[in-house]
Amino acid sequence: MRKEGHHIKKAFFYKTEEGQPIWHNAYQYAILADEWQRSNE
Repeated sequence: MRKEGHHIKKAFFYKTEEGQPIWHNAYQYAILADEWQRSNE
């Protein structure tokens, strides 16, 4: 499994008292099909 992406300021769900968004970052991971199959043998 490898990290494929790092999304900066991907989304916000809440705001501060001043109305500014509270952003969060997210990582995206992926695994190739043959790597997945080998890990389940």
